[in-house]
Amino acid sequence: MLAASDFHVSPTGNDSNPGTAEKPLATVAAAQKSARTASGKSAVTVGLHQGVNYLPETIHFTAEDSGCSYAAAKGETVVLPDP
Repeated sequence: MLAASDFHVSPTGNDSNPGTAEKPLATVAAAQKSARTASGKSAVTVGLHQGVNYLPETIHFTAEDSGCSYAAAKGETVVLPDP
């Protein structure tokens, strides 16, 4: 289970959502932006939920992403096809 301060991504989400389990973000890029903002406070986990999460462009990880981790939510199958 993800902590309340972590972010959720779902293919049925919306990038104007706060990224909670009840109101997930739609894209990994939006979650990365949110996680970078929050990661200065503590480690952040981005939980990817069931389905195909399309990447319109390659995600680049930098030092800003230190302390952030990305993982499929427990028991869910996530697909990240090449852009």
